[in-house]
Amino acid sequence: MSANVDEIGITLEEMARHARTPKELLKAVKERFPNASKKLITRAAIQRVIINAGIDIPTADKLHDLAITARGPGD
Repeated sequence: MSANVDEIGITLEEMARHARTPKELLKAVKERFPNASKKLITRAAIQRVIINAGIDIPTADKLHDLAITARGPGD
């Protein structure tokens, strides 16, 4: 399944509302979107952080943690 940053971001946002660690979020998104690169997932997470920053701070925090965790080298 090929996905764009918006689809992945919405999925991340929905998953982040549940108690998940950044590693669990990354794994769950990779299972749903196996062709998504870490770079695309990181972009999606950052996009959703910006969208949620003033609305849903706990979700924004989880997405921020994921973006920081996933931004390392490799794919």
